[in-house]
Amino acid sequence: MRGRLSRELRRSRNQRLRAANPLDRWLWGCSLEHDGLTASVAQQTVAIPFNDIENSERILSAAGCDLAAALIDLLPSRAGLVQITPEYLAYLRRWTSARSALLISDEVLSFRLGYTGAFGESSIKPDITAFGKIIGGGLPIGAVAGGSDVMKVFAPLGKRPHVAHSGTFTANPMTMVAGLAAMAAMTKDEFRRINQVGDDARRVLADAFRSAGVTGAVTGTGSLFRIFIGAGKISSYTDAHLASRHSATLGDVIRHMRDRGGLISQVGLGAISTPMTPTDIGMLAARRPARGGPQIPCEKRGRSR
Repeated sequence: MRGRLSRELRRSRNQRLRAANPLDRWLWGCSLEHDGLTASVAQQTVAIPFNDIENSERILSAAGCDLAAALIDLLPSRAGLVQITPEYLAYLRRWTSARSALLISDEVLSFRLGYTGAFGESSIKPDITAFGKIIGGGLPIGAVAGGSDVMKVFAPLGKRPHVAHSGTFTANPMTMVAGLAAMAAMTKDEFRRINQVGDDARRVLADAFRSAGVTGAVTGTGSLFRIFIGAGKISSYTDAHLASRHSATLGDVIRHMRDRGGLISQVGLGAISTPMTPTDIGMLAARRPARGGPQIPCEKRGRSR
């Protein structure tokens, strides 16, 4: 949906650029090395290093003006759950604005960072924002939002809309009710509370690594955290990729957590859910009962919004 939307808007915004490549390219802040990625998608995509203005500028200068949009996740899990810097975000906004390209924010995960989403009170605003997860109250959902100049391509004016928008889960009534209930429960005070619990969780986990003498790192912000074993610092996609060499050890940690009734994702990503309180944070680290070893992070199982 985001791809079709950007292509249509690119045609209407800048016909000169369309002549160079009518199918457009995308800017991603991550690697393109994934199984199942087609050659055509890779050819139409330019990958730039996250939070690295100098090298991003070098790559983009070589690519020229043949780019429709910059798609950015302000807290990308696959890039280590490292937050985008204000300077890098401002650079992308300047670059896209100067070339009539779109700045697209992927907030499927990071919208939970605050009452106003990942962008918060920043003066920088994206042209398109993609949402999911939290806005559905636990049920399948996806949403795209933007200004009227962007969203008009969905309007069924004339014989048909420029971009078709339909699907099995579109406006599903159960999802709409669950999402409305979740959003009503997530007040400004509740966002502040779970974000504070997230701060406490990251501190407890980092302390657990230090006290156990294990090389590890804890990243994230707000109500999200991610743990790494074998890496002392994570500041880029490269760091996160290299840390994957210790995936077997991390897998042991995750299985131990599951056996104790705790769940995090297979890459070590955890989320603070609304039933959790500071009391629960004390359960985030506990030694192996029999063999000793490193402190084992654990998230208490609970509902999440």
